[in-house]
Parts: sequence; C-alpha cells; structure tokens
Amino acid sequence: MKAELQTFIDTIPAVADAAALKETFWLNDRKLPEAEQNITEVNPSQIKDASDRLIRFAPYLKKVFPELEETNGIIESELRGIPSMQKFLNTTYGADIEGTLMLKMDSDLPVSGSVKARGGIYEVLKHAEDLALESGMLKVTDDYSILAEPEFVGAPGGVTYGIKQIFGDNVHCFFTEPTHACCMMLGMATGLHDGISVKDFGIDGRTDADGLAVGRPSAFVGRVIQPMLSGIATIQDNKLYDLMRGLLNEEDIFIEPSSCAAFAALIRPEDMKKYIQEQGLESKMKQATHIAWATGGRMVPEETREIYIKTGL
Repeated sequence: MKAELQTFIDTIPAVADAAALKETFWLNDRKLPEAEQNITEVNPSQIKDASDRLIRFAPYLKKVFPELEETNGIIESELRGIPSMQKFLNTTYGADIEGTLMLKMDSDLPVSGSVKARGGIYEVLKHAEDLALESGMLKVTDDYSILAEPEFVGAPGGVTYGIKQIFGDNVHCFFTEPTHACCMMLGMATGLHDGISVKDFGIDGRTDADGLAVGRPSAFVGRVIQPMLSGIATIQDNKLYDLMRGLLNEEDIFIEPSSCAAFAALIRPEDMKKYIQEQGLESKMKQATHIAWATGGRMVPEETREIYIKTGL
C-alpha cells in the first residue's frame, strides 16, 4: 500500500475502520453553511430545466405507459410514513429515532422501478427531445404526445443537491454504503475523490448490495456535494437482509437489500446523537422528519424476492 494511503488509515478513524471492513460513520468536516457554499459545476436553473422537460414529456409518457394515467404522465413515487418500522429500529437497534420516519418509495416508481432507472429514462428523453427539436419535428410548445405516433422511432448526489436547494441548512443529508464498497466515504474522507478505489485499501468490492457495488467514486458527484453532505455511514451486508425483513414484516413493504442501506445512519444512535449535539438540534428532534430513500425493488422477480427473504436465516 502506498505510504500516502497508510497515512490516511493512521489519521482518519473512519478510513481505518473501512480498511478493516468494519462498519463506520464519517462526519464531513468540509461541510459548509449554505451561505458559504460556492458550487459552480451545477446550478438551480438546471433543476428547473429538467422539471420543465419532464412536464413537456408527461402527455407522451401518459399515452405510452398506462400505469402513469393516475399521475398524468409524471414518474413519481409515494412518500409514506413508516411508524412500525420506526418502532422496530428503536427496539431492535436502539436507534432512538424521534420525530417521524418516512420512506421515499422510489423503489416502487412506475415504469422505471428505481431512482437510477428514472435518471436513465430522463437522459433518453432529453436526447430524443434534442434530436426532434434540431430536426424540426418538434417545438417546445407542442403536445409531446405526438411523439407516440408511429412516425417517431425513436443517486444520490442529485437528490442531495436538489433537496438542499429547497431546504438549505434545514436538511441534513447522509450517504450510506456497504462496508465492501465504501468508495464515496473513502474518496471524500481522504479528499482524493475518484483518485482512489476501494481496492487501493485492500477492499474487494464484493457486496450483495448490487445497486451500490461501486469501487471508485464519481469524478463529479463527490466534489459537488462536498460542502453539502453531513456524513456517510457504512453497513454490513447481513444487516441489509435483516432490515429488509423488518420493513416487510412491520410495514408490508418490500425493497431490495441495497435499498435497505438507507437505514444505516439511523441505526448508529451514538454517532447520530453526537452529530445532533454538534449541530445544536437537540430541542428540534421531536419535530424532525427522517426520510430513508428506497432506491429499488419493484422490478425484483418474485423468485428472487423469496431468496432474499430467506438469506441469512
């Protein structure tokens, strides 16, 4: 191992834990108040541009995907309270979660079935729109449902950035990763971002959380959200299955194992308590809303679900 990486292990406890494949919790010491953030790589106008594009495409999507009839062509998911899961986490893991726990069910997104797939759909729509506008086949004032006619043949960083634009310093965002694929934590804690991979620290990158099985962090995301992110928690694979079964038993909601990493920070009560105290939030926690962002599950075949449910028992 390079001497520089050994220095990180010797001086940053979370990196030492990660290299030893231990669960850990890293607090971002580079986080800045909203007024001091100077993010130039992206800007809020791009959020508005994307929103407008999805609205323009809504008539088309409603026409080609009947399951979007109810939402008028918008690919959106429910934000659901999960009080029984909150009690389960408090009882089983001593989570001591006050306020309200909710699940953003991007795991059940119509058409896409996951937050990443929705992003992919958006990219396809943007490219199709660009081509149609350039060719003169379409104007932005048109009813985009005409694209459904036969003659036309055709993750978290974004969530953090978007929600910070709305709530600013009143929202506290945490990433979560498997212990064997904790690339974002390593990249941000060391400040090297995409300059390192988990394998540089002797970590194999193997995890059942396939949606999070990434060995090298994004060259873009870490740097952009660095002043916004509160911290990163890691979790062992076996706990993902326990949390999956807990949610299914308590709320009758199925999400895939990798989605259950969303609860990782919440089941580290001592670390969360330290963060809450440092931020001066103790008096506000009874009114707090905690959102676990479920990223996938709808498209998991029934036979695979049964395997997941029995794993680790």
